[in-house]
This record gives sequence, C-alpha cells and structure tokens, in this order.
Amino acid sequence: MKFRYVQITLLGMFFLFASCSNKEIKNPMEITSFKFEAEKNPGLDRDIVGVIDNISETISVVISDKDLEKHLFTTFTPSIKFEGVKVYPPDVKFDFSDPAEYVVYSKNGDFKTYSVDVLFKDIFISKWKVKVNEEVCLPIYNGGTYDFYVNWGDGTTDEHIRNWTDGRHRYTASDKYTITITGKIQGFNFGEVRESRDKIIDISSWGNLKLGNRGSHFNKCTNLNISSKDNPNLKGVTNMSGMFSGCTKFNGNISDWDMSNVTNIAGMFSRASSFNQDISRWDVSNVINMSTLFTEATLFNQDISGWDVSKVTNMEALFTRATSFNQNINRWDVSSVTNMKGMFSKAENFNQPLNDWDISKVRNMSFMFSAADSFNQDISPWKVEKVTSCRLFNYAGVLSPAFRPNFTACNF
Repeated sequence: MKFRYVQITLLGMFFLFASCSNKEIKNPMEITSFKFEAEKNPGLDRDIVGVIDNISETISVVISDKDLEKHLFTTFTPSIKFEGVKVYPPDVKFDFSDPAEYVVYSKNGDFKTYSVDVLFKDIFISKWKVKVNEEVCLPIYNGGTYDFYVNWGDGTTDEHIRNWTDGRHRYTASDKYTITITGKIQGFNFGEVRESRDKIIDISSWGNLKLGNRGSHFNKCTNLNISSKDNPNLKGVTNMSGMFSGCTKFNGNISDWDMSNVTNIAGMFSRASSFNQDISRWDVSNVINMSTLFTEATLFNQDISGWDVSKVTNMEALFTRATSFNQNINRWDVSSVTNMKGMFSKAENFNQPLNDWDISKVRNMSFMFSAADSFNQDISPWKVEKVTSCRLFNYAGVLSPAFRPNFTACNF
C-alpha cells in the first residue's frame, strides 16, 4: 500500500512536470539572437553580436571606434531572432546611446522584457538639449590637445577637429542631440569655456576623453547628469577642485573612479544640491586640500568613514551647510590638518563623536561649529595649544560649555 502511494505520487509529479514543460514549449518567449549586421547598418565595419542572458533578461553589446570605420553614430537597426509571437519594438532603427527595452510576447499573452545595454568602447558620447538656431560650443580650450572626429547627431557630415577654436555647431531645430567623439581629446572644461554648460544633459560613455588638470571641469553645468557605466581615464589628473560645483541636478554613479593620484578636491561637490552617491571606496590617500568639498551639498549623507585623509591639511568649510550629513567620521586621521575654519558651520543635522581626532596641528578653528544646530559631543579632550584663531567657534550652536576644548592661545 505504501509502495503504491509513492508510485502514484511520483506518477502525478511526472504528469505535473510534463504539463509544465509542455506549456513552456507551447508558449515560448525568448530572444535567441540580437545583433547589428553590417549589411543593415552602413558604416559598421562588421557584424556585432550581443550576449544574451535569459536569467537576468539582459543583452550586452560592445561597439568600439574601430567597428565604426570613420562614421560615428549611436543609431542602429538590430536583427532579432526570438521564440514567441512577436517582439516589440521590431527590428527598426533605434538610438542606443541610452539603454533600450525589448519585449517578447508568447501566444497566451505572457511577456518577457529584455534590457539592451550597448557599451561604446573608446567613444565619448554626450547628450545636449538645444533650441532652434542655438549653437553648441564644446569646452575645448587653448592648451589642450585635439585630433578627433565628431558627429553632431543631426545628420550632418562628421567633422574632423584639430584646433580648439573649431568645436562649434549650430542646430536648425529644437531637440536633444547625441554628440559622439572618437580620437584624441585632451582637455574638456566648462570652467574654461562656459558658453554651453547649461546645454549638456548627460554623458553616457567616456571613451578616450581626458579631462585635463585645470579643475572646474563641469562647473555650473546645471542640467548635467552622468549615466555612463564606464569610468573616465583619470591618469595624471591631480586637480579636481570644483569639478561638479553648482551642478544642481547631478547625481551620477561615480563610485568606482580612480582617485588615487588626486591631491585637490576642494569644492568638488559644492552646491551640488542633488548629489548623494556612495563614494566610500574612493582612494583619497593623496588628497591635500578638501576645503569646501561638500559645501551646500544639501542631500549628501553617505558613509565616508573609511577614507584615508592622513595627508589632508585643509578642511575649511568641508561640511558647511551640508544640512543632511550625519555620518560617523571619528576614525579619520586628521593629524596633518592645520585649517578647520567653518568645517561644520550650519551643518544642522551633524551630531557624531569626534573625540578621537588628533587636532594637534590645527591653527584655525574659527566658526567651526557655528550654527551647528545639533552638535553636542564632548570634544573637551582636544589638544588645542596651537590654535590661534577660534573666533565664534560655536556661535549660535548648541555645544555645551563643558564639552568645549580649553583654548589658551586664542580669543574664544
């Protein structure tokens, strides 16, 4: 009897799985092939085949500048093979500068959505929003090195740029345009060339771009965000001061940037009021100047407790008006810092212990906790013998008198 029960159960399971299997066969919905064929895409040097992952429902395609001959474009007609009744959109021309979605449908109405991500290797791709008869001026400048091809994204002929004075183009219609660049472009800076900084809205691929070493690279690019999944080549870059200063919409993922050679990040996110990304893995071990780094970065509140700040000498206004920041940075090695003026001024939510800090070299602590509405931690053990400026140290703040350092060489 027991044997029959098991036998019947197993037989039932067999029919169950067979039924499920038959259902899958009757109603398939998978993309089996996704590629860009050279025959369908004039200017493409060879067929480019995508890698399909049916588990994650993603398709990855890599295109390099060598695949595009001398023509630069991000619009392709894919060739799609699939199991199912239809795929949408069909194999028609599409702009792949941003991730695309393709949906395959089965007979019974079920569907599966694939995300298609095209990586443009060695191609710098940016998107700009312009009005009719407006001009885009690339932020290339006297002192940079340039020898590149640019496609302005409006159907005009690719242009070969060798001189910094030639990077201009006028558009005849209001729209968003994808500009693609390949070749040598060393020096890209909106602090130097400010004319079109309100028009750039996205960077989707860094390609071979080298930003240069003048700082303020995207200064006041108020509409910029960065969707790129690759990272810029930062080899030789030591100065990133003011890089995203005033970029009020910027909140791009820059967590894996190689910061190991950078010495100056002063004001890098000052007034970047939307920025709140994880940058905990940044190697800032060579940074000397962090002044105004997060000044008025009002949303930033990420864990940066693991940063090596042992070489930093200037932390003036580091978190001034960083109204959301409230992370524990008590482990920071601040033993080289000499200037902490206004460091937490008007950082209204900050209230973390700082008692382990070695501030023995600090000379300026003026306004350090001025109007810091929440800070009330015991920092009385601090050795402040070298502090010569402590004016309005915690003016309009809530720090208890018993928790204040014992200043002896300055007027409190």
